Amino acid sequence: MTQNITIPLTAKPVTTRLRVEIAPGMGVVNYNTDCSTFSTGGSEDYKLNITAYPYDIGVLALTPAYCPNGKEPVQVIIQNIGLNTLTSIPFTFKVGSTTVNSTYSRTLASNTQDTFTIGTFNASAAGTYNLQIYSSLSNDGDRSNDSINTSLHIAQPAAPTVSNISHCGPASVYLDAKSTT
Repeated sequence: MTQNITIPLTAKPVTTRLRVEIAPGMGVVNYNTDCSTFSTGGSEDYKLNITAYPYDIGVLALTPAYCPNGKEPVQVIIQNIGLNTLTSIPFTFKVGSTTVNSTYSRTLASNTQDTFTIGTFNASAAGTYNLQIYSSLSNDGDRSNDSINTSLHIAQPAAPTVSNISHCGPASVYLDAKSTT
C-alpha cells in the first residue's frame, strides 16, 4: 500500500516523529495518531526531518511611507528563508505601464531580513496605484512567498491652516500649521 503525506508549506525546519499504522480493514494508512486500537496489524515510528529549501527568498512586506512624489521609492522587506547565503537576487516591480528591474547585490545570510529599495515610480498624482513586486531567483525552492500584489492609495495633502501668528519687530516669525491629511 502506498499513501502520500503533505507537509504544509508553513512547516518550520524540525526533526519530528512520524507514526504509521495499518490494520486489516483500515483502507488507508493512519499517521501520527497516538491512540489507535486494533487487534491485528502494526505501527512503526519513523524519524522525519523537515528541512528548509537550499534557496528561498521571501518578500515579506512593502514598507509604507507614500506621499505624492515624482520619484516614489518602492521599498520591501525581504527574508532569506533558505539554508544558503544569497547574493545577486533579481527583483521586479510593476505599477501601471512602469516596470522596474533591480538586483539586490548585498549578502543575505540564512534566516536574516533586510530592507531593499527596488526603484522608484511617478506617484505625483493622488490616486490608487496597483503594485506587483516579485523576486526572480532562478533556483528558489518555494515560489509561493516570492511576491506581493497590493494597492497603494496616495492622498494629496490638504493645504495647511495657519494659526497663532504673532510678530513684533525684526525677529524671526514662528507659525503653527496643521494639515488634516
